[in-house]
Order: sequence, then C-alpha cells, then structure tokens
Amino acid sequence: ILTVSREPMPRLTDEDRQVYYQIARQTSVIFQNIDLLTSARRRLREVNLLLEFSRTVSDLNSSSLMDELLRNALQVISAAHAGLVLIWNESIERLEPVAVQNYVDDKSMAQITYRYGEALPGIAFYERKPHKVDEVNFARDYTLSASQLSLYRQGTGGRLPISSLIVPIQTGDYCPGVLVLDNFNKAGSFQDEDQALLVSLSQQVALSLQNIGLIQATEE
Repeated sequence: ILTVSREPMPRLTDEDRQVYYQIARQTSVIFQNIDLLTSARRRLREVNLLLEFSRTVSDLNSSSLMDELLRNALQVISAAHAGLVLIWNESIERLEPVAVQNYVDDKSMAQITYRYGEALPGIAFYERKPHKVDEVNFARDYTLSASQLSLYRQGTGGRLPISSLIVPIQTGDYCPGVLVLDNFNKAGSFQDEDQALLVSLSQQVALSLQNIGLIQATEE
C-alpha cells in the first residue's frame, strides 16, 4: 500500500507502529480466511460433482459414458470451448472420436483419427499422462496429413486452439483413450485444478469401462 501526503507527518511512535502492525496483521488474516473459504467451497463443489458423476456413470453403457464424460467436462471447466473423447481402435490402430461437442462442425472433427503418438492426443495416449498445453503450436503439435488438416480446419471453422488440456482416460495400466478440451481465445486458460478434476472424472469412466468389459467377458 502506498500513501502520499503533502503535509509533513510526525514521527511514528512505538505505539503507532504497534497499532499499524496489528491492523495489517488482522487484514492479512481476513484475506487468508477469505481465500481458505473460497478454496473450501471449490473443493466441496468438486466433491459433490464427483459423487453425482459417480452415481450417474454407474448405470450407463460405454457409449453413453463417453457422452456423459464430455458433457460434464465442458460444463465444469469454464475455459473449455469445445472437446472430444477419443477411444483406441485396436483393429485399425488409431484413436477414434466417439463423442464430439461444441466445434463449428462436429461431424468433420469426428472423422479425424490419430495414430499412436501422433499429435497431442496421440502423444498423451502414448505417454499415459495429462498434457496441459498453455500455448498450442499447431504446426508442431498437430503434424497431420493434408486431408486430416482439411477436416480440422473445416471442423473448427478455420480457427486453431490457443490452449488445450488432454487427459488420458485411465486407471492403473488400463487406458482406452483420451479426453481433449480446447480453448480458442486465450493462452494458459486451463489451470492445475482443472487438470486434477478431469483426471478424477476420467478415472471413474475408465473404472466403469473396465467393469463393463469384465462383465461382458464373464457372460461370454
């Protein structure tokens, strides 16, 4: 705090200094309590979201799980403008979109597939770890074929993502795919808290998918 006055002020006494110190200390405690209260409310909101999401996904099939994951991710991560869920197709050895929302042309985005380790989605799937990309370098981060790039431009209406958050759908060694969220306006738009929340949501989906697979295997 900077205070300016044209009038000369008397020297501060030890009592004055003590009073100002107490005022500053109390103000600091108030701001700290506000910050702690805000964090507590945010954590409580996240816990409630995870509980509600867990109840919802327990009764869904694999296709509906992907739609529900993407819908919740776009709803709770305010920085996300659009997103998609990609699942690994073993027969063609590519990540395929199974849920796409909020792009200019979702159908075009749904036609873009990624090889193992190709572009940001393929890299996140290969490394099995989240990627919070504060500033996307599209020429470096999306080395796609001419036809794939044409579909991407059509899907986004010619706009390129400025920042992205890619999270593997994973529990333990089981990782069937990735979740991708894009922001088209601002660099560094996704926060560490966003990543942590998406990791929790994705883990729940991975567990549900794994359980569905075990049930199907048992029935066969």
